[in-house]
Amino acid sequence: MNDIQLWFSDKLQSTDYSISEIPFELMDKWYFDAVDTNLRHQNGSFYSIEGIRVTTNYGETQHWDQPIINQPEIGILGILTKVEDGERKYLMQAKIEPGNVNIMQLSPTVQATESNYKRAHDGKKTTYLEHFLGKLDSVVIFDQLQTEQGGRFYKKRNRNMLVEIEEDVEVHEDHRWMNLHEIGALFHIDNFVNMDSRSVLCCVVKRKEIDNPMNTTDEILNWITKLMVKYTLTVELVGLKYIKDWITGEYEIRHISDSYFRVNAVKVEASTREVARWCQPMNKSIEEGLIGFLTADINDTLHFLVRGIVEVGNIDILHMAPTIQCSMYNKRFNGQYRCPPYLDIFLNASGDILCDQIQSEEGGRFYHCQNRHMIVKIDDYKNLALRDDYMWVSFNQVLNFTRYGYFNIEGRSLMSCFGLTNQMAASNG
Repeated sequence: MNDIQLWFSDKLQSTDYSISEIPFELMDKWYFDAVDTNLRHQNGSFYSIEGIRVTTNYGETQHWDQPIINQPEIGILGILTKVEDGERKYLMQAKIEPGNVNIMQLSPTVQATESNYKRAHDGKKTTYLEHFLGKLDSVVIFDQLQTEQGGRFYKKRNRNMLVEIEEDVEVHEDHRWMNLHEIGALFHIDNFVNMDSRSVLCCVVKRKEIDNPMNTTDEILNWITKLMVKYTLTVELVGLKYIKDWITGEYEIRHISDSYFRVNAVKVEASTREVARWCQPMNKSIEEGLIGFLTADINDTLHFLVRGIVEVGNIDILHMAPTIQCSMYNKRFNGQYRCPPYLDIFLNASGDILCDQIQSEEGGRFYHCQNRHMIVKIDDYKNLALRDDYMWVSFNQVLNFTRYGYFNIEGRSLMSCFGLTNQMAASNG
């Protein structure tokens, strides 16, 4: 692990980079359009910041407006893998993103939007892209459309891909072959393994040999169907100038309560990227968030308390999600904002904390956004009051539903953190 950290340190020291927040009016090639004041790129590619109006019967707040990232294209998050001397390895990338708290994070082999890999920015070619676009001597192990952050993106999905190769490939200076033991160890370092890597690596978490679920797969599917029928969601694109309770200033678009999130603008210089200089808008967090699973041993099997959640950017009305996911969790716990169910269990946990890490959101669209990742084990699960949008799901069932696109990105991120660090611990044991 120290060797990988030294590699990262050397990469940072040898890379010229500069990231700064700037006024919207200084963003090169971006503009507020004259009709709706939506924030757009001049060539029509990449993404836009638009306004939405939401109506739903899910949750306590059922009507609101907000800005959202509208990126109607499917990107590629792909990892190359090969077996070398009997050991499976994964080609990972040290990548600078403008929103990263620590500038550089461990990324997939390829992490590119459609606009990027089709070179709408007139930049350099995406390295290793051909292996994820149907190269004949590559074997696709996993290729699944997965959702992005449903509260911040409008109907956004990416291809999560794991592709196996046999031949030797030239290893780019920003890439490195790693085994799962090395990758799992890096999860213990705050903000080291990026969100996109966590999303893809969830597909390689090893299943348990013995798994006795409390609820059958058919029962879980029936539960999902009932929730999808019960809840409604209407999302209307309305333009930034029409959204209520949001203010556009010189540097930020923010809510009048200074809650939720903001939209800011950044100027970036990075010598290792396809384009050396650019500007862009981003989502900026107000405060650290929390995502977490409650777990329990049921039928001698580890189970996760899963929530069926409605998020404004979902293509399907509902996804499976962690027990809790909330922004500004400290302010909620202290009574400044509405407190979500079970938050007190996480913040008062003293015993079986199976996972407690700080991890970042994806740094290409989110500026310094961090979430505390927690998995807490409880003993008295039978006495836990459950609403109808929660259900106990076994470890293997979570992995199965994740692989086939039922879980949101927060759930995939948590399962990667927990699954890969536990695989590492088991191999050490």
